[in-house]
Amino acid sequence: MEAAAASLQDAVLGVMTTIILIAALTFLVVNSILRKIGVDGETSMLTSQVLFVLLLAVYFITR
Repeated sequence: MEAAAASLQDAVLGVMTTIILIAALTFLVVNSILRKIGVDGETSMLTSQVLFVLLLAVYFITR
């Protein structure tokens, strides 16, 4: 029973870590690219959020 609980905790930790990494990389890369081409901050942040949700959906669909 304890082994199953530990395995579940490891799986949840792995998924959460992946989500955080996807979010961080999405926001950093997309924001920096959009800001360099002259997009304002609000539009850049909204675009990053939309892309993050799409990447998250792809991650869970392909998992």
